[in-house]
Amino acid sequence: PVMFAGGHRTTEVIFSALTAYQNPLGKSVAKTQLQSYQYNSIIKILARRGYHSGFFQGSSKETSGTGSFAQSLGFEFSFGKKDVIKRTYEENYWGIHDPDLYNFTLNKIQNTIKEPFVVGINGATTHDDKIPVGIKKINFVENENLNNQLNTLHFSDFALKNFVQKTKKQYPNTVFVIFADHVGGKISGNLENYMIPFAIYAPTLVKSEHI
Repeated sequence: PVMFAGGHRTTEVIFSALTAYQNPLGKSVAKTQLQSYQYNSIIKILARRGYHSGFFQGSSKETSGTGSFAQSLGFEFSFGKKDVIKRTYEENYWGIHDPDLYNFTLNKIQNTIKEPFVVGINGATTHDDKIPVGIKKINFVENENLNNQLNTLHFSDFALKNFVQKTKKQYPNTVFVIFADHVGGKISGNLENYMIPFAIYAPTLVKSEHI
């Protein structure tokens, strides 16, 4: 399914998705006077129902104030790339790759964040167009730039699949809400620039349906 984003950048999406508020048009609430206001959020609602929470980011948690902003919206814990010591892959321009972030997230769920839990994950792999050294590149298309992007998406999708399978096995009632944290944003005002892929995956709770 396709959804319409409440902004163009990660901090805008975090605010809009968690609070159901619209950002100031063309701007962000984060790092402005508006951030100091108290907003209700889905994280705070779940906390009142006994849920524990953490926000995980593949880049630095200080980037655009994302980590602190997520905590102001109700997350108990905030983690960034500097917190992830055990890694399999080198960093890209933005931070650690998704498999290392997912492994770190699962470890924290098992050892730090108590059940029931809600976590937010912002991966860094698809913020760049490079896959880790040692990963064999697939020839999807002849255009090199597009092929690099498709390989990055493929690697990120593979990491997400493994994370979902591992999490589902250990915590079968988990609901996965998956969407992009960035939209096009190149043609201001066009509705298409706010369209993002979106999916809810909860096989034990919700029947699969394409909307």
